[in-house]
Amino acid sequence: MSGLIAAGSIVLGPTGGGSSGPTTLPEYLASIGKATWYGGFKAPNNLFSDISNTVAVTTDGASWRNWLPSWTAGGFSASFGQSTGSRRCALGTSRNGKPGAYGDGVDWYATLSSTTELNRQYTILMSAWVTCAVGQPCLYSQNGNSVRYSCPASISGMPVFYGASGQLGVRANHVSQGTPVDASTFANRMGWSTHEGSTQHYNTAPNLFRSSAATAYSASTIHELWFVEKLTPEEITEALKFLA
Repeated sequence: MSGLIAAGSIVLGPTGGGSSGPTTLPEYLASIGKATWYGGFKAPNNLFSDISNTVAVTTDGASWRNWLPSWTAGGFSASFGQSTGSRRCALGTSRNGKPGAYGDGVDWYATLSSTTELNRQYTILMSAWVTCAVGQPCLYSQNGNSVRYSCPASISGMPVFYGASGQLGVRANHVSQGTPVDASTFANRMGWSTHEGSTQHYNTAPNLFRSSAATAYSASTIHELWFVEKLTPEEITEALKFLA
């Protein structure tokens, strides 16, 4: 009987011949045919304190001036930058131990360096530590409510998506995977898309940590964010698994 397997036996071990699935977001996007264009940012990668991008920010609390993408495809090259003033976003670590780009909720913010890179239908994926407060602080905004993610009027509720001017995110593809920490704080992974057919966000640059109207700043921490080709809600759910 040596070398033989009795009928009805259960065999454990490698089956051979199989290939592993994607292990990174670019690999996942390629597997669904949506990797021709993207730009990805992850803290503390590529955070620089000077305009020439030669001094990297590595210490919590240190302010940064430019956030360059860590992953790009399809010619994406835009970065997030801010003014040369002393009041600038910082590198910080939220209570869950993850590093991120931090806004103080008063007047720190960053703006994408291009007003045309997002002249397309796109999905933004984000992992963040979201702090809500009175005044509906905004974590991401492009041309007002055209694409916006902000806290609700009541700080006891989950943050709110907008997908077109004046329209709540129910009109956009969106997924929110939130873990409440307390009454006003959420550890979130979220993905949402521009509204089908809308071009209201075209020729504008999005802001991090404030609304486009320069009000409602957010004291939140962004761990990672991506701009990718427009995804379905099911694809967003899968893509979020690869974020920090």
